Amino acid sequence: MAPTGARKGRLAIVAGGGFLPLYVAEAARAAGENPFILRLRNEADQQWQGFDSAVIGVGDMAGLSALLKTNAIDRVVLSGGVKRRPAFGEIRVNLKSLLKLPMAVKTLLAGGDDVVLKMVIGLIEAQGCHVIGAHEIAPDLLADTGPIGKVSPSADDWRDIARGAEAAEALGRLDVGRGR
Repeated sequence: MAPTGARKGRLAIVAGGGFLPLYVAEAARAAGENPFILRLRNEADQQWQGFDSAVIGVGDMAGLSALLKTNAIDRVVLSGGVKRRPAFGEIRVNLKSLLKLPMAVKTLLAGGDDVVLKMVIGLIEAQGCHVIGAHEIAPDLLADTGPIGKVSPSADDWRDIARGAEAAEALGRLDVGRGR
């Protein structure tokens, strides 16, 4: 399934660790895309034979910008795990990201994972690309809504589920939780 909206350019998949980037790339290819894989140095751990790809440092916005332009990329999917934030000396900027550098450094030093992710999305979009979710390329990775087994939740269970959802949302607003 292709993402909503008209395609103008190529899809890039920023690949961290794990199998998710490979699943997304395979789904994109099955939907008629020719994804370009941006393998994060010291993070991406899959083999990418048969895909166009390049290795890029986590903080290399100048290199990212050049790869996006050279490969006519207009959409980017972030996928896979990233274990560490870039050291200050690893950050390479271009003119488009230079204006966001003070905010980016502050975020890298003090922000939680959600704040950092939003900052990365902003930096990528400043390069002229649209960041889309992995589920837009590989919707089959999402679970169906509703009970997984034969038993449905009772009214008491639904109350507990609602309280749990409220607690999860509260933690999300605090940007203190982590899922692995």
